Amino acid sequence: MGSAAQGQLAGAVRAVRTLDCASKLRIHYFAACGVGRSFLAQFPPDLVVVHAFSKRVQGARDHFVVDRPDVHISGVIGGNRIVVTFRKTAATEHDVAAFESQLLAAGLGTRIEQISPIG
Repeated sequence: MGSAAQGQLAGAVRAVRTLDCASKLRIHYFAACGVGRSFLAQFPPDLVVVHAFSKRVQGARDHFVVDRPDVHISGVIGGNRIVVTFRKTAATEHDVAAFESQLLAAGLGTRIEQISPIG
């Protein structure tokens, strides 16, 4: 990728739809920067689980899960990949847009770039 193309993607959250079936839609988001605990603060605390692997294993990173009836969100604190599985409903695309707005509001990127999966 040339430097002009790289410049266009700088700051973008890349979104790759990897599963789209009758019951669910899974999207892998690659944020422009690492996911911090501040991103998790926008969800009700009773829906957020942080697995503190860093307290048990030197050099390990903490994993997080946000589980709601309509969506499952997971990733690694400090990592830039967030995997989101939406339950398919009539409002799924609205839910996707709302989640993507949350990503941008949390400062994880300046825009969403849809990327086609390879293969």
